[in-house]
Amino acid sequence: MSTYKDDLKGAKQLINEDYGSFGYYKVYYSSNEYLPQLFNQFSIKDKDVFTVVGSGDQVLYSYYKGARSVDTYDINILTKYYYYLRKWCIEYLDICYPNEDLLFYNTEWIYNLLKLVNCSNEEEENAYNFWREYVYEVFPFDIINMYYCNNGCDNNRISNLSKLKELIKGKKINFKELDIFKEISIDKKYDIIITSNILETAHSEEDLIIARDNLYNLLNDSGEIICSYIMDEPKSLDKRLEKEIFSEYFEKKDFKGTYSSYFDRYYPVGYSYIKR
Repeated sequence: MSTYKDDLKGAKQLINEDYGSFGYYKVYYSSNEYLPQLFNQFSIKDKDVFTVVGSGDQVLYSYYKGARSVDTYDINILTKYYYYLRKWCIEYLDICYPNEDLLFYNTEWIYNLLKLVNCSNEEEENAYNFWREYVYEVFPFDIINMYYCNNGCDNNRISNLSKLKELIKGKKINFKELDIFKEISIDKKYDIIITSNILETAHSEEDLIIARDNLYNLLNDSGEIICSYIMDEPKSLDKRLEKEIFSEYFEKKDFKGTYSSYFDRYYPVGYSYIKR
């Protein structure tokens, strides 16, 4: 397991070279999925959730919708640090997202935000130390290379921040760096696993088989995998192959509705696989 100092080196590599070493990639400012509609398609209340971190939106919505517990994973280690930056913006600045102009072009605002932070656990303290050293070593240089300036779905902003503050207060996200296309071993079982569009990034049939087996082993009986359509079809394997591979262990459920993500393109909200 890497330390925050190791992770700082990965972040700085992105800033200086526009690409990082394995495990360190650009961070999405916000999700380009329509999460309010997605989270209305399944029940998450009082359930144990394992979600990709990404921009942090899936984590926040899981808490907001009443999950009993939320653990997280991502192939990108830097997502856990961005999540805590989001958390502090909500807790101390009463904003759902950082100001884009400030986020992408200077770090002084992060320095001022850190003055307000009161850490409640070791995981949060590591994130605090990461950002504290980050602003000293990076400022006043342009930090845009650490982020994807994606056109996220503005409708994902959570309006009742007072409620959200109480739900995330003192909570750890128990982050695990992992790739679901490689064999993993985790003892805990979950009711809900949120994968966003990860299955669409599979490169081969073998990738999908490994992912299927990993997800099956991580789920409780009748557990559910939540998936999204957000990539262009030509970039991914045929969805019929994915469905065929997963159908042995799961029943597929298509969600209702579409949403516009960017460039006026419309995508289905998503679908799920329910463990047989």
